[in-house]
Amino acid sequence: MRIIAYCVLIAAQVLQLHCQSRIGGSAELLVKPCKETDFLKGLTDPRGEQMGVLRTYGYNIDRELWSCDEIESNWTGENRVLVFQSIATTSDDQSAFSVVQLRKSPYLWVIPLFDHSRECPGLENDPHNIAAFNALLRSLPTNPSRPADWSGLGKLYLALLGHKEAVAIDKNSANRNPCNSGGECTLAFADRVPRAKEPYVRWTLVFTAANGSAPVRIAYAKRDVVPGAESQVEPISQLPGVQLVHESGHADLSRRK
Repeated sequence: MRIIAYCVLIAAQVLQLHCQSRIGGSAELLVKPCKETDFLKGLTDPRGEQMGVLRTYGYNIDRELWSCDEIESNWTGENRVLVFQSIATTSDDQSAFSVVQLRKSPYLWVIPLFDHSRECPGLENDPHNIAAFNALLRSLPTNPSRPADWSGLGKLYLALLGHKEAVAIDKNSANRNPCNSGGECTLAFADRVPRAKEPYVRWTLVFTAANGSAPVRIAYAKRDVVPGAESQVEPISQLPGVQLVHESGHADLSRRK
């Protein structure tokens, strides 16, 4: 008997695997167990094209146990952003990846996050990951306009990379426009609220928004380990919206034979 290797949460389902309801980060980012949908069924169908794409990355979710979370925000629109994590018997043998499926698009973006419990190096600035996120941004009908929009956009990108608990570095960013006169918008986040003299991870995200009509895009992302914070940084909470992205190397499902 084949074990269905994904996690779904849906009433009246005969098979249900290791699902937990959880909300990550803040009110602007909702992370919840995946529901049974045609899209999820397609990902787990051994005969399907999407399963073939996942196997090229080494993911056999029809033969192994995986949990699945869906990321929702005001910035995902009608697109689907899923994060899969393997259910391993040992803590040092876990893998995870994200999937981005744009509405009415033949492309499936697969973003490896970590393998054997080790995070993929250069994840935040990988051209493939940036391309995927920018593809998502191009599908949206509007661009961010308020400071809260930008915060949500940055948090969505980090959630796509597996960091849904990221907090804004600047406690005043909810009221401050992050863009300069040239259309470059810089955001900074930490993996947690920094404490005095304790090291933390800092992400710097640079978006470009040349004008109001062209789609916003992420141009560059950087990760640094900061030795310690001398002053306490307050996280932004209760903000609407979030968004994510990555760049290059997508799979055209419409052309697969």
